[in-house]
Amino acid sequence: MVDFPDELDADSLGGFVTGLAGKVPPVGSVLVWEKIRFTVRAGDDRRVTRVEMRHLTPASGESGAERPKEPTDGKPVDSSVEQ
Repeated sequence: MVDFPDELDADSLGGFVTGLAGKVPPVGSVLVWEKIRFTVRAGDDRRVTRVEMRHLTPASGESGAERPKEPTDGKPVDSSVEQ
């Protein structure tokens, strides 16, 4: 189970990802929060409609070299989303 922070006041996963990014992130954006990687798979200028989630642990078969840097503040980790 994941406890999402109340301060983002999101009613959906797309809203949560938008809150983390500070704006509606474009398709392909990657954000990391609490060792969970969120990849925006679909959406438009107003909302995120599909998100892929992956728990980042050594047991998941992901090595540090293959995954994005993991900020602890929920900021986007790719250059397509302004920080």
